[in-house]
Amino acid sequence: MKLAILNALPGPYIFEGEPSDGEKFVRLFGAIDPAITCQIYDATAGELPDTPAVADAFLITGSPAGVYDGEPWIAPLEEFVRQAYAGQKKLVGICFGHQLLAQALGGRVEKSEKGWVLGLRSFEIQHQADWLTPAASRCSLYFVNQDQVVALPPGAAVIGGNDFCPYTIYALKNQVLGIQAHIEQSRRFMRLVIDYLEPRAPAALRAEAHRSLEQALPDDRLVARWVVNFLMSFDDQIR
Repeated sequence: MKLAILNALPGPYIFEGEPSDGEKFVRLFGAIDPAITCQIYDATAGELPDTPAVADAFLITGSPAGVYDGEPWIAPLEEFVRQAYAGQKKLVGICFGHQLLAQALGGRVEKSEKGWVLGLRSFEIQHQADWLTPAASRCSLYFVNQDQVVALPPGAAVIGGNDFCPYTIYALKNQVLGIQAHIEQSRRFMRLVIDYLEPRAPAALRAEAHRSLEQALPDDRLVARWVVNFLMSFDDQIR
């Protein structure tokens, strides 16, 4: 499995001592399945593969940008997503990537009127697929977002969500997987980003988000295992 990671986080947003998000995914997936080889592209600098044929699958990372912002690198990334989808390539999106996949394939993304989702949050697994193993009915992951997918692409199904973020995980057949939450970030990163959001996120919300980090651990390795299973799977059924 050759995975191309389309990094959507600009370098200036990387905290001192933190690797890039692309590097975090390389380490994460390498620890789960060494058969996955990765190549990182800097999508924010306009660096994209010449053709979807260069890889078996593509992953789009998180970003401080909104998919509707009009940044010059976003439209070419959306077009590449559509080309890869037409070429039957696997596509995975995390946070911003989850939103961009939805928008590129006919869904809709908006700044949520509910405000920030921040810290460790739980959600229910609502539908099952063969790649969701080991099975779980409830998960907790780190969230950092104001924007949300409010309409799924045609044919997509909700895999998991909660009242605040109904489309936390969605899948389109066995080709597209979107995850609003983060599987690649550490507790250290979350502490840094929560503080970085002052004063954009309310103080009470940031304090509660900090508390959530100390109350439990995320199910990041479980969901990362699901992503690897998804990349390697061929069954297109969601039940």
